[in-house]
Amino acid sequence: MSFNNTNGSEEPTPIEGESFTLTPAAVQGHNLQTIRCDNPRDIRPALTACTQEIDKMVQSLADGQKAVFNFGELHSYISHIFTETAFIADLHKKYSDRLMVVHETPHNYIEPNQHPATTFNSFSIARLAPYSKTYLLNYLYSNNIATYFCDLAKKEGKIDLSDSKNRKFIKDHGHLLNRRAPIWLQKFISNNIPYEPPAVFIRNAFMTYMAFEQARENQHDILVFLTGSAHVFGINQRGKDYPYIQSLSHIQQNSIFTQETITPKISSALAFPQPQEIDGILLSYAKKFNDTVLVLDNLDTSEAFLDLDFVFSLATNIASPEQEALHEIWKASGEEQALGIPEPQLFSEYKERAQQSLTATP
Repeated sequence: MSFNNTNGSEEPTPIEGESFTLTPAAVQGHNLQTIRCDNPRDIRPALTACTQEIDKMVQSLADGQKAVFNFGELHSYISHIFTETAFIADLHKKYSDRLMVVHETPHNYIEPNQHPATTFNSFSIARLAPYSKTYLLNYLYSNNIATYFCDLAKKEGKIDLSDSKNRKFIKDHGHLLNRRAPIWLQKFISNNIPYEPPAVFIRNAFMTYMAFEQARENQHDILVFLTGSAHVFGINQRGKDYPYIQSLSHIQQNSIFTQETITPKISSALAFPQPQEIDGILLSYAKKFNDTVLVLDNLDTSEAFLDLDFVFSLATNIASPEQEALHEIWKASGEEQALGIPEPQLFSEYKERAQQSLTATP
């Protein structure tokens, strides 16, 4: 494990990525650490760094203060989802009922008191890395870990403007949202595509508001947000600007949306395919608003999708490439003894059946 700390006061120049440009902002006094996994499939360096950061935050909490940790993933990356699973397993052992997981999933995905992860039906929210996400959700469910879906309700690929919670939030906070981002609320209502900048801003505010409301109601003071990496600090991606001031990290500091009397402690981890390119990430107000940012370097970049090959693997009981990759990450990271999470289900059975089918006499 290697740590590369950056606490410089100079504003870096913009850094060009293959598919995105990360616009820099002041990083004065900011604790930016790069955590390198020498073996891309061994997640333990990333896992250790994230867990140690939470421990540090929790030890320094004031009475009534919350610790917030944002994990920014790329939704299709198997190693990112698996690192989240092992990270939450670590936290659950230490903090149990204090822990709350906030998942970037529409709040209306399930009815109250139900859970989506009892069967493979949860693939309906997991078109990217479907097996990995189902493994994560099943782990949360089987261990009774408080998990809340706090994103805006969606319908037919758009934000559902008829949903009662969506409407109430916009009604109660619309003037504040409009003050922070003039005309964006109007743009959102007229073009409510979930991944467009106006919608992402309102989703960030909604997720923050809903999560803190649930945390107060259920007395959780350690919140882990699992979202796409662009939500955490904002990004300038493919010509679209997602400003830092409208990001999760910034909004989480605003008592208007958190309703907290004590500003929470916030740290974040970012998993990018090329994290060496994010030294100049959008960190406006970083000195004031973030304890630490961990850049998780060199994690495995295998991707997975809910496609015909995956469906075929389920139908034929032969492990899909995603299942094989997840299993290899599990083994390279020390298996259950090191990770505290069980072997991903069905591998032994799938491999057995696959071998039998290969050796069977025609």
